[in-house]
Amino acid sequence: MNKPLTQRLAEQITECVKAADEGFINLIKNKDNVGIMNSALVIKGGETKVTEQNGDVGAEMKQHLLDIALNGLKSAIPQLEQMDGNKLRESFQEMASGSGTLRSLMTNLRNLNKIPEAKQLNDYAVTLTNIQVGVARFSQWGTSGGEVEKWIGKASSQELTQAAKKIQAITNELKNVTTELENIKAGAPMPQMLSGPTLGLARFAASSIPINQQTQVKLNDGTPVPVNTLTFAGKPVALASSYPKSTPAALEAHMKTLLEKECSCLVVLTPEEQIQASQLPAYFRGFIPLARYIPAAKK
Repeated sequence: MNKPLTQRLAEQITECVKAADEGFINLIKNKDNVGIMNSALVIKGGETKVTEQNGDVGAEMKQHLLDIALNGLKSAIPQLEQMDGNKLRESFQEMASGSGTLRSLMTNLRNLNKIPEAKQLNDYAVTLTNIQVGVARFSQWGTSGGEVEKWIGKASSQELTQAAKKIQAITNELKNVTTELENIKAGAPMPQMLSGPTLGLARFAASSIPINQQTQVKLNDGTPVPVNTLTFAGKPVALASSYPKSTPAALEAHMKTLLEKECSCLVVLTPEEQIQASQLPAYFRGFIPLARYIPAAKK
């Protein structure tokens, strides 16, 4: 119910405004110009206080960022799944400008680092955007007028096709980011360890032997592989891997890993039941010295 504005009430309001003004001045002095968005004015019984409300604002901002990221990924993934060399040549400038698919995607992925619960997802996204696609890291594909656009103008059809396939593989990994973001939005906790991306090179189900993102091996071109570095006394001593599938891409990545990392030992991660069921050789048990193989492969 509205009350009439009496002289006494007017004086009370005036005093509250003065107190609020002093409160904000003190807040700015004491909090190094903290933003007003992080503060709230509380008036109770004629006493004016300025209180911090980081929690509520943070929660609202988190939901806002989650919505933007989810909507952006759900919009970008179907388009990038259909990517081919011709579309890259014809539509790259549009996709990497303004609100284009690639530009928006990179912005949304960078914003993951502002969501505390998405720490592992941010690491996951950074790994994906650091992958070399054509002439540059995938993170550079969200900018028009740069080296990527120049490269596309000169690239052969085969090079563009290879770039499109790499983008499709990255896009498939982004589906995992979408799933986990939906879980965060629903209030579900992140898994204790989110297995790292592999661009389809994983040997067996992620639930069987997860890939620790912190020690996951990346090739020189940024491609993540289902291999982890084992360290002792702070120094890498072995690669923990599993035997690759009999596909050209998996075998190539496996050999590149051994050559680029020059590790003297390999740990083959194969479940005992799989060894027995498939009658695999002793190669699949324990540490395998690689020193005699790597020099020969370099010749």
